[in-house]
Amino acid sequence: MTKESDTPASDTPEQTRQQLRQKLRQKLYSRRLGRAPVTVKNNIIDKGLKRSGIDPEKFREAIKTLNMSSNVNALLSKER
Repeated sequence: MTKESDTPASDTPEQTRQQLRQKLRQKLYSRRLGRAPVTVKNNIIDKGLKRSGIDPEKFREAIKTLNMSSNVNALLSKER
């Protein structure tokens, strides 16, 4: 009196692995589709800055200027 398993006898371990791999690929693919590209991210940031009353273009320029000045300061401190 043995109990029959829920899986059909035709499913071998290799077929089961293939099915699980396929499910994983589908899950990863759906996650990849859900990710926002850089332009969408920038649009979200721009909207947030505009709501705060900050001009996004001036903000980006200021960040670039700060990054350049910090790079110059780092180079000057290394030369000493």
